[in-house]
Amino acid sequence: MKTLATLAATGLLISSVLSGCSEDSDACEGRAETCLSLTLFGSDGVSAADQLRMMLLRKEQPLSPMTPLGSVQDFPFKVAVLWPDGPANLSVRSSLGGMLNGVSAEISLDLRNGQHAQRKLTLYPPLPGSQPTDMARPRDMTTLPDMAVPPDLTVPPDLTVLPDLTMPTD
Repeated sequence: MKTLATLAATGLLISSVLSGCSEDSDACEGRAETCLSLTLFGSDGVSAADQLRMMLLRKEQPLSPMTPLGSVQDFPFKVAVLWPDGPANLSVRSSLGGMLNGVSAEISLDLRNGQHAQRKLTLYPPLPGSQPTDMARPRDMTTLPDMAVPPDLTVPPDLTVLPDLTMPTD
């Protein structure tokens, strides 16, 4: 079992494990802590990642550390998530070259007291237009848009002539 990255800053530990990704292997094997062995698959063009963000949502506050994997990992691969005891919702975001390239569905789990669980998640490409815009990229400001008022709004309508409001006869 080869560990690629470990993060413990927020009480959440993520270890990426390269083990040939056999279906029956457990990324949490040998750990006494509450742990989720997560097998990540890619779909629809999501084939590799070099960073993972585990979005762990609890009532108190969300935990979402970004974990560099040390090198680009081809899907599928396993990660061990040391789970903070209690219920939470988990989703995964993967990045490649600093750009978001995969998102997973959200799963709900309640693990505690050293329990281990195994789940599989598939990462799909993010929806078009859901990427944040790069504010560091310069925009072309040499041509300004025409801010002139259109001619049809320059002359106010004549309100001195009232429309015919007579009642229709039967």
